[in-house]
Amino acid sequence: MMNETEKTWAEQAQDILEAGLKQAQGGTKGGSQGACERYMAGEICKMLERFCYQSEDFARAVVDRRGTLGECVSGIVGGHWPKGISDVEAYAEAVKYYMPGAKVRATFRIDAPVEEDSDLLDLNGDISHTDGVPDDGLDGLFCDNAPEERQVPKSQTNGNSGGAIILDLFGTGEA
Repeated sequence: MMNETEKTWAEQAQDILEAGLKQAQGGTKGGSQGACERYMAGEICKMLERFCYQSEDFARAVVDRRGTLGECVSGIVGGHWPKGISDVEAYAEAVKYYMPGAKVRATFRIDAPVEEDSDLLDLNGDISHTDGVPDDGLDGLFCDNAPEERQVPKSQTNGNSGGAIILDLFGTGEA
């Protein structure tokens, strides 16, 4: 059991990432590539911190890694300069820098706007489902190639060593 002065793996990883961010943003590499590295370091750092709070195993990998965030970002930018790289690809490469061999997949969730039509309200104030399709409890559309992964219980995704680590790239960290 941890006492109050001990930091969690995620907190330790966050400290390491933020120290690396200060170093990366204070770098003296000039030109547009250096400016790109300084900007991307902040965005990559934020995403890696989110991942650390979602997965203890990933946080441990960040703590155990000998390299720095600056080296990570420099490798990503340098490997794709001047063509560029998408945010999703950059985050995936950053994860692999800290956890080699990791398989990274991004899932996009589109929450479609809901229009309330007063003609569809029943006496209880609930919106009736008049299309004959039972409500599946999902608010929005999921766009992914493996919908069965959505069914993985949250207890199997957090701090589970030896199995899949599911990191939520765009959401709140909830499975």
